[in-house]
Amino acid sequence: EPRRLRVESKNTGKGVCAWGVSRQRQSRMRQLVVVLLILGVRAYKEAGQFIHWAEATGIVTSQEAAGVFTRETPGKWRGQEDKHTPVLEVDNSVATIRVKEDMDDTHFTDLIYARDQVGELVAGRVLSPTDKSELIFAIEESVTKLTAFQSDNVHGVWKSETWARPPSQKIEL
Repeated sequence: EPRRLRVESKNTGKGVCAWGVSRQRQSRMRQLVVVLLILGVRAYKEAGQFIHWAEATGIVTSQEAAGVFTRETPGKWRGQEDKHTPVLEVDNSVATIRVKEDMDDTHFTDLIYARDQVGELVAGRVLSPTDKSELIFAIEESVTKLTAFQSDNVHGVWKSETWARPPSQKIEL
């Protein structure tokens, strides 16, 4: 079985971690991990790539575990509903998710994503403080319901009302 990279290691008192890597090499490995994480987050700004990244890291599940707020159930964030509840607009086969909140370096939307009728991620995007809080994506024909989510670095995860495809609506591609 191959050894896994451990960013945290125990000092054996000899300047080497428990599995024989020098402190200097550990430092370089940590730097590499940080660079890879930064590049990885930047790479997953496209909707399709986001799904793979989110499932691999569990980021969406872990953030939702802390609680999901809605316009009707804002919890301790009462009065913040208009800025934080994502707005989901659907025009035939295209969905647009927007967040009205102004972003700055200390308070911003870090994720925007959508789930379908069975709770599967169908699109998403990682945002930085300078990005526009918007996600536009094509809706697959198999999607009959769509719910938008946004994760705010201060106010947690918020979700929209669920959109349901009218039974007679066909997608024009």
